Amino acid sequence: MECKITSTKSVTRRGRAAFTLMEMVVTGSIGLLILLSLGAVQMYSSRSFAAQYNYVDLNNQSHHALDKISQMIRPTARMTAFATNDITFTYINGNTIRYTYSPTARTLTQIASGTNAASTTNTILLRGCDWLKFSMYQRNPINGSFNQVVATNVASCKLLQVQWSCSRSLFAKQTNETEVMESAKIVIRNNP
Repeated sequence: MECKITSTKSVTRRGRAAFTLMEMVVTGSIGLLILLSLGAVQMYSSRSFAAQYNYVDLNNQSHHALDKISQMIRPTARMTAFATNDITFTYINGNTIRYTYSPTARTLTQIASGTNAASTTNTILLRGCDWLKFSMYQRNPINGSFNQVVATNVASCKLLQVQWSCSRSLFAKQTNETEVMESAKIVIRNNP
């Protein structure tokens, strides 16, 4: 049997060498900078998406509450009690609807009462409500203007204005990014 040697060159030291220490340090530093940059972008993006979700959720909550309030107030017969944070209406059939704002609990609650005490239901319409204000106006506007005349008593109230502002904390701190303000005027249709 014959063995042929195809190469007689010996392997040099340069051929066996790997990365030098300096090359490893530079490569590691560049890799670390890339990872830190990607982490910062990911954290910023997550915070931005969470803030956007918070804002959209608050906005949906406010619109839903406003729809419910206007849906329940429009067909009432008259306003029976008024305060800037508590109002009560009566329907033609004798049932009542009341909206009360609690600044300590930061909630707006709807209390619907039937003719008997057993048919009372409490529904929280808003959570995280920073402030809320009801205003009442008369039926006839000022001539040549779209402004309404402020009602002096509940019997003359034909228009109710409701305003509120809601906010929510994001990552355990209060931020202005997630604040929503609503304002609407609701006409009481059955009030003569």
